[in-house]
Amino acid sequence: MVLFITSYLPWYFIEHPTKIIKTYFKYARAFFEIISVIFLLKTLLSPWKSIADEYPTNLMNIGEIAQVFTLNMTTRIIGLLFRLVALLFSIVSHICLLAGFLAYLLFWLTYPAILAGGILHAIYTI
Repeated sequence: MVLFITSYLPWYFIEHPTKIIKTYFKYARAFFEIISVIFLLKTLLSPWKSIADEYPTNLMNIGEIAQVFTLNMTTRIIGLLFRLVALLFSIVSHICLLAGFLAYLLFWLTYPAILAGGILHAIYTI
């Protein structure tokens, strides 16, 4: 009984939950490296795949200026849309990761009570 109190309980309620939390942070860091939220926010309005034309030096050619402006705005809008979808995917994946780890941690901490309740329920319903 002394071994149970001195070894098992600290491991079950302190050491392993700490390991679960550290594992969550490792996975969260990996998710941030796979889909870099900071990089996506920094380049949110950048052109898609750096597709952009330079404006002509002759400012009298309105048609060419409009064409370059349209191309540049189109590539920026496409880049914005792709980056927003990637940001949304990243946020959803982080929320799912956090929910999964919280559920696992909660289940880990409450499992002894659930087990004891199930055993008592089985004993008293017989």
